Amino acid sequence: MGKPVTIIGAGPIGLMHLMLSKEVGATQIIVGDVSEPRIKMAEKMGADFVIDANAENPVAKVMKLTGGIGADIVITAVGVPSVIEQAIRMVRRGGMVNIFGGCPVGSTVTIDPNVIHYNELTLTGSFSTTHL
Repeated sequence: MGKPVTIIGAGPIGLMHLMLSKEVGATQIIVGDVSEPRIKMAEKMGADFVIDANAENPVAKVMKLTGGIGADIVITAVGVPSVIEQAIRMVRRGGMVNIFGGCPVGSTVTIDPNVIHYNELTLTGSFSTTHL
């Protein structure tokens, strides 16, 4: 892959994405969470940088760590609508946001369509299973 990746959420799914990102050769892996034990596990598993979202602004931190450009890929591994909104603000122009963590039914996200349009963002969703 050779690109910077930011993963929001350091639970089992976020850590799986950390391992996959390392395996495919991401150049810089940033992992954020609100849980100190999960943050420590992300560090132990090889995240290049971790963000404690309780102590610092995740968007500002990602922008600082990427020299103001933003992450090439942002994966939301938690089902929290505000996290999706943050992901869109921390991805670089031409970057991709993947919504992996499903939100509760009826959740809404506020997105300025101009941010997606003018920054040429790709917004994708992934689901781990199929409905039968």
